[in-house]
Amino acid sequence: MSDDIARLLAESLAELPTAVDGNHEFEFTARTVPDLPDVLRTDGIVITKSHRVVNGCWRFDSLNIHAPRSTMRGLGLLAMSALFLPPGEAIEVDLAHGASEVKRLRIRAPWSDPFFVMRPVSYTYFPSIPARHPWVGDAPDPDDLPAFLLTDREELGGANEDDWAKRDTVVGFGSAWGTVRLAAFLLDIGNPECTADEFQLEGETGFRGVAPLSAEARFWLPGSFGWENSYGLA
Repeated sequence: MSDDIARLLAESLAELPTAVDGNHEFEFTARTVPDLPDVLRTDGIVITKSHRVVNGCWRFDSLNIHAPRSTMRGLGLLAMSALFLPPGEAIEVDLAHGASEVKRLRIRAPWSDPFFVMRPVSYTYFPSIPARHPWVGDAPDPDDLPAFLLTDREELGGANEDDWAKRDTVVGFGSAWGTVRLAAFLLDIGNPECTADEFQLEGETGFRGVAPLSAEARFWLPGSFGWENSYGLA
């Protein structure tokens, strides 16, 4: 096994609250997130690619993300850490599992206006239990939802169908609000107090959970309908 997420983040994750009574909190700042190497490596996450077609003409990329709860929680901490990166920087995660069709996860500092850059100072996290479609009741601005951009390692896109099929990098997670939404969501679904095992972030034709132009994302935890025991992740 090769899992920098488990090895490097265990101490930081142990400091986070798990009680969902609204009385426990943790303030994330640039000082309270962990120091990270330039590139992390894990074989604890499998991301496969698919798509769906709407009305016979509109194709959506779709990502299926498989990981144990502890790894989902670690991924949430990485996303929270990216919230405080200087503009333009990113956390790189090599996905080493042989079944993962996505080989690199690039978690960027939040996107911002190139002429007026604002950086987050802190975020106070309260554990909660998310719904299967986590933000439907909030009706947020779509730009405040997380983004998953399926591309190639150089982020050049695809010139033809062959290039399109070979995309193996996901860049995320959008704006500051999109990044922190996803970070808190991942911390929550990785919380041992959470018993739900399937979550869906759909595009504009479904229960909207991702930003414009984003791939859709489905999260599968052990015991869920889409969980693959053959991956050996649990």
